[in-house]
Amino acid sequence: MKFKVTISRDSSNKVRIRLRDDLSRQIFAEATMDLESYAMAITGMAEQEAEGKIEGLEFVGKKLVVEHRTAVCPFNKYHSREDLREWLIKNCQEVGYILDPSLNSQGSVTYNQEDGSCTLRYLVRKYVEVGDA
Repeated sequence: MKFKVTISRDSSNKVRIRLRDDLSRQIFAEATMDLESYAMAITGMAEQEAEGKIEGLEFVGKKLVVEHRTAVCPFNKYHSREDLREWLIKNCQEVGYILDPSLNSQGSVTYNQEDGSCTLRYLVRKYVEVGDA
């Protein structure tokens, strides 16, 4: 298994160590340490204290597939992005995919001046076993 390691320091002087799976692009392990414990660890003092979390293990080793989708929303006038997100979640969720209803990128919502409808451009994601893509 190949993964990426990122070591960074945040504004509170805590060192954050993240492990991200290459295939799924999922951060599956994260540890946070104070600077002193980190310095001790990298200079050979084993088993230093850290806090952390493990998540997304169900995606590790699977390939992330991201696909673009377009849907015409039948609203007949301008609506807030929150209304559009709710419509997208209720009407465009596909079996086997994870819907990203954020609609935050430029061009993700365009309005048709003639009929008042709007076109939503969004992403769906799924994780597949290698060889099944």
